[in-house]
Amino acid sequence: WDESKRGANGTLEDPCCNGKYATCNTTCAPVTVPDHATGKNYCDGCNKAGYTGWDCKYGYYASGASCLANTCEGYNITVCPAHAQCGDCQSGEIVKKQVISCDNYWTPNAEKTACVPAACLKGDTSSDTANCYSGLYGATKTPNGYYSGNSPCYECQCNVDAICTWDNDNKGEGTLGTQCCNDKYKDCTDNTTSVTVPENATCTSPYSVCQENKCKSWVCKDGYILDDDKCIKSCVIGDVFYADGSCGDVNNYTQGSGKIPVGVVYWVSDEGKHGKVINLKDLGREATNKPFDPANPYDTRYELYWGYYDYDVEKLTNYDYTNMLTQLQSRDEDLYDGKGNTDKILAAQKPRCSYEYILSSYYKYCVPQAARAARDFYPLEGLENDLRVGQGRWYLPAIGELMDLYGCDNSLITKHSGTSGAKGDHKTLVNNTLDALKGKGVSAEKLTDTYSSSSEAFRTTLWGLNMDTGNRYTVFKSDQNCVRVSLQF
Repeated sequence: WDESKRGANGTLEDPCCNGKYATCNTTCAPVTVPDHATGKNYCDGCNKAGYTGWDCKYGYYASGASCLANTCEGYNITVCPAHAQCGDCQSGEIVKKQVISCDNYWTPNAEKTACVPAACLKGDTSSDTANCYSGLYGATKTPNGYYSGNSPCYECQCNVDAICTWDNDNKGEGTLGTQCCNDKYKDCTDNTTSVTVPENATCTSPYSVCQENKCKSWVCKDGYILDDDKCIKSCVIGDVFYADGSCGDVNNYTQGSGKIPVGVVYWVSDEGKHGKVINLKDLGREATNKPFDPANPYDTRYELYWGYYDYDVEKLTNYDYTNMLTQLQSRDEDLYDGKGNTDKILAAQKPRCSYEYILSSYYKYCVPQAARAARDFYPLEGLENDLRVGQGRWYLPAIGELMDLYGCDNSLITKHSGTSGAKGDHKTLVNNTLDALKGKGVSAEKLTDTYSSSSEAFRTTLWGLNMDTGNRYTVFKSDQNCVRVSLQF
């Protein structure tokens, strides 16, 4: 085809294309064949060629103008397990399988992903002298765990893990080829110590006894950790921390569910069993000459002074420019012990300092306002005396903890101050959770600006950290800076 072959009036004529074609198929209307499909009904005519229809390939199904992989619900394995016969389902390019049936003495589990030993059924009979069914009838234990032989029935057993109470009145007449035990079975007793498998755990050594499925031992499922005799969700950085001491993904939180968010996890240890939490909003107060009010902790009018200006707090380590770098690089304990720092600050008392003596600057000079606010803080009304999250449980984080909150690689720190080592990955996770909570109606705000730590630098300064940049530097105790408080779990 080319344009020179078109008829004089621009349309197809007879003979078509100045005699080049006798007939032109004007009904050919090709369609687009999507991925994972095979075209059908090929046509060619009038400068058009292609398929007028299509079918999805094996393992896919049509959805609008696309072919999507079969979900194969109930087909959850790709390799057929031992003792099993499996059915197949094609899901895209993957063949998924499901246990359909099992060998003798085995039965599919509820998920149809494996074959487990068949349960004992009292009253079963057997004429199989080679393999006594599930161990019910035999008198001799074989290496494969079954009982076999042609000797009379001297002892009835549910399976290799338990023995039924026995006396000679229940002895069968004849050999294993006849009905063993004359249909008489005493109460079955379990000689194995079985355990109760808690929620969110998986049995690692199942067995069947006395027509019951039991378990000898269990482990917590992935994402859960052992806490006494139960499995609890392991906390990860960015999880919501609730008043009941549990953690959870913010996407699973629903307002009105009874769960009370009080903070966000920013540090974990012991595989998530323990860690640290930051509260949901910056603390504030009504006026510069007013104390922090724990009943109204998020008053936005004024930020808090650190306090104790021009006073070296007794027993609190001073991290000056000469020792800060080496202590950061070695993760010195005091740099990450905000709880201990808060205790030391509140135990100190600046001499010759009274409310009447220096009224205009009382909260700058005479009171450890940030530390006291941390210790008096409680998240919500009704939680004042809560043993997990009530007053006395919170503290002013140390500079190392603020760095953990931001996200830091200590091996990359090259200077006592500045942003070396700062990564920001933890702050991103925490802020995403805070933002999501706010979107769900919770009173929460993202981390931003400079935050006070409980780590002292000199008589007049402390270490602060800017959550926008990760920059750590000294700020005056008389400055008003953002304050968030931390909690250990």
